[in-house]
Amino acid sequence: MKHWGDKVANSESGKVVKEKSFAFAVRVVKLRQYLNKEKKEYSLSGQLQDAGTSIGAKVGPILFIN
Repeated sequence: MKHWGDKVANSESGKVVKEKSFAFAVRVVKLRQYLNKEKKEYSLSGQLQDAGTSIGAKVGPILFIN
């Protein structure tokens, strides 16, 4: 059974979404590390990382369906 995500996953736009979402998640993790180290902020930075990296959980099922 085909899913509409198959077209997205194999398209150029699917690759762009994957690359941009990964790059965004990396930036969020680096920001959290900075906030922890330089500003001693732990609670907000943890919530930021959870929200900023959850994009993988949201787009993953669409992009990686076989």
